[in-house]
Amino acid sequence: MFMRLLSVVGCLVGLSVSIYTLSTALYTISNQLESHTRTTKTWITRLLFFIIITHLLLWIGDDLSFYRTFWSLGNDLLYLEVMREFPQVKMTSLIFIASCIASVISHFTWYQYFTRPELPPHAIRGLIPNYKGHTLLTYTQLFSFFGILIWSVPLLLFLCINVNEYASPLSAAGDDDLEYDHDIKPQRKGLAKYVFGKIAHFGKSKSDMFSFSSDQGLPF
Repeated sequence: MFMRLLSVVGCLVGLSVSIYTLSTALYTISNQLESHTRTTKTWITRLLFFIIITHLLLWIGDDLSFYRTFWSLGNDLLYLEVMREFPQVKMTSLIFIASCIASVISHFTWYQYFTRPELPPHAIRGLIPNYKGHTLLTYTQLFSFFGILIWSVPLLLFLCINVNEYASPLSAAGDDDLEYDHDIKPQRKGLAKYVFGKIAHFGKSKSDMFSFSSDQGLPF
């Protein structure tokens, strides 16, 4: 009984540390990419062309699904359109919204394709050397396909694109104390930094609700 409780506590602690570590790493990467915008745009564009070529090679050489391949190619073309305005991408633009929806559809259609119940396990190639049909992918192949071809560009865009936020020297104060100034120009701020900053601010505000200063005494 207590061992089960200990394992639950250990899992929660490990999950919290993992989330904090991942958030810190993504925040650091976002800072680096945001400070080298022109280089980042060049490399993301090159990555898109690499992904397009790889999709075509997999379609020709590995006989992957024609329709799913060209859906992914269309998604990559949408990303190339998004990159024309990088890093000041309008998240309300139809191109950006369409690319996000296409990415989600691409993920689920490819996952459904690679996990079809009629596919034999990958080990059949060792048992039947001349086997030419499709098999279930290994975890390495599956993660490589999705990590590089499906989700690498959306992740990089999330880390790099900027949002406009009206900021002033009073922004450190709470939202209730902040007076909006129409003369203040919007500052560029990375989307990832914006999201992580909002999460951190939310966590801090919630912790402040349950804290009290030493001169207030106990709440009862």
